[in-house]
Amino acid sequence: MRTHAILVLCILSSCSGEESLSSASKPKNLLLVSFDTTRADHLGCYGYEEAHTPILDSLAEHGVLFENCFAPAPITLPSHASLLTGLRPPTHGARNNATHPLPKDIPTLAERFQREGFRTGAVVSALVLDSRYGLSRGFDLYDDNLSSADLVEDFMIRETTASDTTSRAIEALKQLGEGPWMLWVHYFDPHAEYIPPEEYLKLCPGRPYDAEISFADDQLGVLIDAIRSKGFIEDTLIAMTADHGESLGDHGERTHGFFLYDSTTRVPLILSSPTLKKERKANLAGTVDIAPTLCSLMGVPFKDTDFDGFDLFANSQESRQPVYQESMVPFLNYGWSDLRAMRSGQTRFIRSPKEEFQVFGEDPWTRDKLSKALDEVLVSGDR
Repeated sequence: MRTHAILVLCILSSCSGEESLSSASKPKNLLLVSFDTTRADHLGCYGYEEAHTPILDSLAEHGVLFENCFAPAPITLPSHASLLTGLRPPTHGARNNATHPLPKDIPTLAERFQREGFRTGAVVSALVLDSRYGLSRGFDLYDDNLSSADLVEDFMIRETTASDTTSRAIEALKQLGEGPWMLWVHYFDPHAEYIPPEEYLKLCPGRPYDAEISFADDQLGVLIDAIRSKGFIEDTLIAMTADHGESLGDHGERTHGFFLYDSTTRVPLILSSPTLKKERKANLAGTVDIAPTLCSLMGVPFKDTDFDGFDLFANSQESRQPVYQESMVPFLNYGWSDLRAMRSGQTRFIRSPKEEFQVFGEDPWTRDKLSKALDEVLVSGDR
């Protein structure tokens, strides 16, 4: 189970350089990995001492880790739509799982890479990311085959296991050829219900959620090892994030989908490549920033106006706006009030019938400033 983890750590160590972005050549290939339902504070590289995540910890140790990255929504489709478009949910329009697919006129990251000559592939592990919901545009290969999936009856969803996802991803690599390629791989395992293989429960006794993350981490190591065996590792940028977190009982919420606290919106963001200098970055980031950042790192042209997000390595980050967040499930599924929020580095304003202003430390973004910034986002478009 762990033999490849040591190998991958050595690979990443030997590939990790100290050169700046400007002095190193750009990667040839991109592996974009999204873990479903994964809290940043349940990974070892984010300080969780009980974690068993050696692969992600190694990626972080030899790459760039963003300590304060936030998702725009606490559910899968809207958050992945932002990941793959660089747009906030009010802009891209995919506001809910299943009922609100990504509109056909919204350009995707895969389409941008495809235009630049990349072979593009995706392997997803849950029905909510089926091609019918709009994220498949621009992918030469979009594997949403869930024929081997198990039905999680309490949640009425189908999911494939991490080992099956990895096998399909390795097959996708074969089809993508020698590159340049972009491959997005989605691991659904940390999503409830938490039913990991027994060996991972032994690693995380009494913590099945952590065991699911450990299982996905281990299988990511298998995938990275396959990339190494094909001779691609030194030419590949690996980007890992999550669509949202999990409450685990925080604020009285069992799983996710309703509230906009850090439990369900603070997610990991790790970038690892020989072209990147090792660094832990404390500045504010959002998953909406990933698309422009990857375009910049991979040499895919774009205009700043193409995205709501920002290139996380650009100097303009110093004057960036807070991260927009929303929870539309209460309104769209139950007829209750929706929640809208703006998250700065150390404050968050949540607009709802009972407004909240959270302060985590010193920050120039006051309640009034965040409220005004939220108004500006909503005025610019609420699709």
